[in-house]
Amino acid sequence: MTGTLVVCGGKYCDAGEYCCNPSCGTCAPSGQGCLAETCARARCGRELCAMGVACCSASCGDCRNGCAGIETCEPNCDAMDAHPQGMSAGSLGWFWDGSECVSYNARSCTGTNCEDAFTSQAECEEAFEGCL
Repeated sequence: MTGTLVVCGGKYCDAGEYCCNPSCGTCAPSGQGCLAETCARARCGRELCAMGVACCSASCGDCRNGCAGIETCEPNCDAMDAHPQGMSAGSLGWFWDGSECVSYNARSCTGTNCEDAFTSQAECEEAFEGCL
């Protein structure tokens, strides 16, 4: 593979693409424009809430519209379902492996929590402080 891989919101852009919107993880062919939208989602413990949905309880990872009946949960210390695929020099972010926060230097990721990557070790450790 030639060229430089570009990290874009937890994934890599393909050859001939650039990262036009890191908050959404949107890559576009070189020379094409990109929508100027913000795709930041609320962090809710180990999860990221869908756009426009609130984090009602970080300890439960409870994302929903309307936070009536908020509860507190024991921390979920299970490993995140995120598995690195292919080595790379760039990081896809930080993930909880069941005992500590680790950075995945990989080309891509498989699993249901790949899009829930933390942007820093400190952010990951804060979310899992009850597990450390």
